[in-house]
Amino acid sequence: AFDLVGHGSSAAPRDLASYAFQEIADDFLAIFDRFRSDRANILIGHSYGTSFCTYVARNRPAFVRSLVMVSGGAPTPLEPPSCEPFMMPICLLACVQPLLVSCFQRKAFRKKSPLSPTARRRVFHL
Repeated sequence: AFDLVGHGSSAAPRDLASYAFQEIADDFLAIFDRFRSDRANILIGHSYGTSFCTYVARNRPAFVRSLVMVSGGAPTPLEPPSCEPFMMPICLLACVQPLLVSCFQRKAFRKKSPLSPTARRRVFHL
């Protein structure tokens, strides 16, 4: 087993491209090619590692007998996501929340809504 880049005992490069799915998948494939046996291998992946096990199985089907995938999900990049409105610090979100709620309420509820203004506000109380 090996650690994903930036996890466990592996290096944590500053180059964000190192965390892209394809970059990690190519590393995984190189490690597999280096250490695989000539007979069929069993790949075990956990969490994000299941994506890389399926990548190897698709690219080296003659060498993979079976997969064991534990708590896997869709392949997602480890690179930091782009800036999105809901990734703002909580203090900024708190400042813009009234504006967002007001805009949504105007669009979501009819002018003659049977809900009282208090009931409409409660819909957004988390």
